[in-house]
Amino acid sequence: MGKVVLIKPRKKCEIADLLPSNIGRASMVHSLIESFEELYSEIDIKVADLADISDLKTYHNSSYIDYLMQRGSSDDKEFEDKEDMDEFYGLQYDCYPFDQMTEYVQETCGGTLSAVSELLKNRESSKNKHKKLRLNVELNQKSNNTSNSDSRSEFEKAYSEKTVVAIHWEGGRHHGHKSNASGFCYINDIVIGILKIQKSLEYMPKIMYIDLDLHHGNGVQNAFFYSNNVLSLSIHHFDHETRFFPFSGGEILGNDSESKLAKNGMTLNVPLKKGLNDENFIYIFDEIVVKIVSEFNPEYIVVQCGCDGLAGDPANIWNLTIVSYLHAIRKLLEYTVSNDNNLSKNSPDNQNEKIRKSADNNSDKKRLLVLGGGGYNNTNVARCWTAITLYLTKYFNSGEFMSFEEVVDTLVPDHEFIENYSPYYDLSIEANHLQKDENTREYLDFVIEKVQSVWCKST
Repeated sequence: MGKVVLIKPRKKCEIADLLPSNIGRASMVHSLIESFEELYSEIDIKVADLADISDLKTYHNSSYIDYLMQRGSSDDKEFEDKEDMDEFYGLQYDCYPFDQMTEYVQETCGGTLSAVSELLKNRESSKNKHKKLRLNVELNQKSNNTSNSDSRSEFEKAYSEKTVVAIHWEGGRHHGHKSNASGFCYINDIVIGILKIQKSLEYMPKIMYIDLDLHHGNGVQNAFFYSNNVLSLSIHHFDHETRFFPFSGGEILGNDSESKLAKNGMTLNVPLKKGLNDENFIYIFDEIVVKIVSEFNPEYIVVQCGCDGLAGDPANIWNLTIVSYLHAIRKLLEYTVSNDNNLSKNSPDNQNEKIRKSADNNSDKKRLLVLGGGGYNNTNVARCWTAITLYLTKYFNSGEFMSFEEVVDTLVPDHEFIENYSPYYDLSIEANHLQKDENTREYLDFVIEKVQSVWCKST
């Protein structure tokens, strides 16, 4: 069935906690995850590596990285005109320099690269392993010395060690541009991670990027705009009148209908209005994302789980609960493991044949990279990301999905931040029942039709 790996920050989250827009968030997230002792013991935990400067430059301009590294160090006297340089590289306002910024950038990117490395493990040598596995099964079949259950156990053991899902909650910095910082994002770890996947394989895999953040995933979109192998799909809030950051992602609404962007089937944007609730999120996700994932058939899915669309976030624009995120993760996980055959359902007569076919199918086994993103109510972000971690871990340990109700009703164990979860001390997030969802079914169907029209042009 495979396994899930969680990448955790170095130094007990001391560096990850320094991001000015999310002070202390990493500690809250990982303290909550670790408080579930039984769950935590079942997760494969890896500590984030520090990215090399060369890793950062696989996407970002050398001049930007050189300045960023120097500006974030204790000795940045080399740059006398720092104000002008900061403005040029976007290191002002929402991305101002801070102490240990250099290490933060390297850890953020390094964590995502660590997650990618886990997903890539043994991919190059997997074909040889499949051949050996098939040969063993064939020999067992001929000699009849090994039972069908033993053959099945051999197969299951071989694939139980494979990382199918990797999680890095400190990643997901989707606004970072090639030559400058933007929107609390000093680096674009998502782009660098996708580039690593492409460069690590002997072929060019299909990769789909799905952005669930309240804000448009413009940085990733721009990086892969001309790619034929990376499909970028962003579900986000868009308001042309208020110029909602990052002021992009609304092309299908007619503001720029003749632009290349509106016609690029590998760049799909789903602009939504205020008040989005669970029911409408699930509707739009199933009608757009689920169908396009199935049609595009990517080998790798990268999902950015920004939580600023949750009810209770300071942005106060969408009205989602954890159920929306769990629904999205379940659908993507179902797709990711869809090549796995449930061997327990096979009859004894064709057991070995099924094992051989399963080994062949699993040579193309899909992978899922789960990243963090926005979210400025630290307690609710911790709830959401812990719920997703719990949901994924329980699936890979039992082979069964927890009900969403069971997840959100899970009580929070005693730990350092326990009082933040009063009065109910569980993982649930209450929607604001007084907030109106401005996304009518008529509007949602209009968006679905427009997105499908753009997508169909590329297929």
